[in-house]
Amino acid sequence: MNQARLPIISILLLAVLAACGHKGALLPPLVNIPGPPSDLKLLQRGDKLILGWKNPATFIDGRPLEAVSAVDIWLVEETLETGKPVPKQPTADEFAAKAKLEAQVLRAQFAAAGKGPPAPKQKPSGAEDQAKKTGPGGAAKKEKQAEAAVLSYEYTLKTDKPALKRYIFGLKAESSKNKVSDFSSLAAIVPKALAAPPTGLQAAAGNESIELRWEAPTSNIDGSRPAALKGYNVYRSEGGAPGVHLNSSLAKEPFFADKTFVFGTEYVYTVRAASDEAEPFWESADSVPAPVQPLDIFPPQAPAGLTVLAGPDFISLSWDAGSEKDLAGYRVWRRALGQTEYLELTTTAVKETTYQDKSADKGTRYEYVVTAEDMAGNRSPNSAPVPGQLREVRS
Repeated sequence: MNQARLPIISILLLAVLAACGHKGALLPPLVNIPGPPSDLKLLQRGDKLILGWKNPATFIDGRPLEAVSAVDIWLVEETLETGKPVPKQPTADEFAAKAKLEAQVLRAQFAAAGKGPPAPKQKPSGAEDQAKKTGPGGAAKKEKQAEAAVLSYEYTLKTDKPALKRYIFGLKAESSKNKVSDFSSLAAIVPKALAAPPTGLQAAAGNESIELRWEAPTSNIDGSRPAALKGYNVYRSEGGAPGVHLNSSLAKEPFFADKTFVFGTEYVYTVRAASDEAEPFWESADSVPAPVQPLDIFPPQAPAGLTVLAGPDFISLSWDAGSEKDLAGYRVWRRALGQTEYLELTTTAVKETTYQDKSADKGTRYEYVVTAEDMAGNRSPNSAPVPGQLREVRS
């Protein structure tokens, strides 16, 4: 053997022996494939199909997934045969073979997914990603919260005969490395000819409630009549937030009184026609919104039950308490008989329903009234006047 090769062979043998002495199985390469979107839901509202889902939080191997760069929305649209039962839903493989890419929701759209058409796909630059992680105001944290929320997308029906179609959706998630997940679970729906939205919604603020009135729809989204109408649902939003469902049961008439409002707050109301008695209601699209900002211009009721009890040095007044929720207090007024103007005895509104007038002059006959005042400064009419005079003390 060539003596010059011995050191090389020795080194190779040592490397092999070292490898053989390593404990544990060899690890496969990490694939960085995200898990699929989850909790896919599908409903119809008017002529829109609305998808809701949650983005994956991990890769398929269980490691945390920092972000999803996009969600791909795939669709199979089937034409149904009149009078025949709806066919069985396709398997995952059958869906994958037929599905077409309908839209793509990008990471930048997650906070407001479904509020506009999908934008062309754009891969964020490394500088943009770094700015999102380190930018002021916790931008990365806010974006992560948006991704964790339930996201949505709206699909507009393209047919005037919605009951003759079935729509099947499946979603895929894309990572920042352009790795694509498997399909989510599938969601299918056969749309209905739902009622058109209510029209002419008006909102009028009163002291106790905001009253809403509207016109009932007369047709369905496909033009058929009469409208498939079981009642109405009322929604209220503020500050751009999603609408909150106000009525606990379907409103049967085109009227609703909202008694849970707060004066000074700007609200936007919408109403939907429901084509089913129970959830899911199969609702129409929103009516034209009705904004309103109720202002408290409504004074309390005049205090009742004013009575006067005269002593030698003071005149004591008492009255019934008001029932207004925003009552701030009461003011006491006095005028001497023959005078036209009342003099206010209280410098600020008093909370109590009693008052002692210690500034009355002996021998002068007075007339007293009380007014109520609310938190907005609205003042009630005068109470019924009551006469009073210091009691004379005879020796």
